[in-house]
Amino acid sequence: GPLALPHESVEAVTVEGYSIPKKTMLLVNVWAIGRDPKVWGIDASEFKPERFMEELGGHLHDDVMDLAGTQVMDLTGTQDLRMLPFGAGRRGCPGSSMAILMISLALAQLLHIFDWRVEGDPSNLDTTETCGASMRREIPLFVLPSLRLK
Repeated sequence: GPLALPHESVEAVTVEGYSIPKKTMLLVNVWAIGRDPKVWGIDASEFKPERFMEELGGHLHDDVMDLAGTQVMDLTGTQDLRMLPFGAGRRGCPGSSMAILMISLALAQLLHIFDWRVEGDPSNLDTTETCGASMRREIPLFVLPSLRLK
């Protein structure tokens, strides 16, 4: 799968029992991390944007704090692997916290305003992926919106 850009260790370290000498070239398999069942659950390969939201009081809540004001998600990407798609550290996405807060609103508006249908026969939908610099469908998926509200 897709790999992150190469990095070089600046000092000798041990990570999860693996010794990494100073000046070792490191390639991170972002694809494998993004599908790790230990992080994402048994349905790690399924598209589920709600993974980025915490379940509080039985309701999906799109805030990064729980009802007591305790942080439930580390938006820096350094401690919470769920934020890895946004990058981490100095080069992490500056809009990640806004994206987390706004995604449910944007999606609700799209679903409310439009009716959606798959182009062609939905029973023949091919979900095969292809590898490259990023993961994408081998055969593109086209959906057609039609205005519901006038």
